[in-house]
Amino acid sequence: MKKLILPVLSLATGLLSFTFALPVFGQTATAPYQLAVFAKAPAGLSAPDSVAVLRDHVFIGYGDGHLPDGSDGLSSQIVDYKMDGSVAYTYTVVGHNDGLKIDPSTHLLWALQNEDANANLVIINPETHQQRFYTFGPTLHGGGYDDIVFRGCKVYISASNPAHNPNTGPAIVSVRLSGSIVDVEPVLAGKLVLSIFLRTLRFS
Repeated sequence: MKKLILPVLSLATGLLSFTFALPVFGQTATAPYQLAVFAKAPAGLSAPDSVAVLRDHVFIGYGDGHLPDGSDGLSSQIVDYKMDGSVAYTYTVVGHNDGLKIDPSTHLLWALQNEDANANLVIINPETHQQRFYTFGPTLHGGGYDDIVFRGCKVYISASNPAHNPNTGPAIVSVRLSGSIVDVEPVLAGKLVLSIFLRTLRFS
């Protein structure tokens, strides 16, 4: 049971920390480290968001200001950068990209789109550039999906933008691929995530 709960609570705590964190301005580095621009967005792309790293490649998803529920019918770009900041390849995925993670066992790139509703998943092979498209069924929480965590043989994703406040649906779900469908199973309830956050405030 500990192997299941610990990574899930870690993901939930991280999500809460991100949600309530204030923006940081004027980033600085402590000597002997220095800050420098790694790469600039290709022409026409904006709003870089998710980042994933595989060996000597860095993948960055660009939201481009598209609607987070995909209702505008637009696509997002995921840019594969080399370590010198040059572009190795650009992938196009349908919807608003807001989640990237490398599967450590297969080295495939998982890309989640539409964090507010109508979510989809694209799994990319960085070697062949092949893409496989997956859809989700109706969500139990009423929103979309966002971050991804791989833990052993399990895959967990966060259920974002719940329809109710407080969230009566799941906050974290486990994932199983079946054909071109993503089957999900509730793991951590939204009310429990809120309870964890409130306890953190109380003892911080």
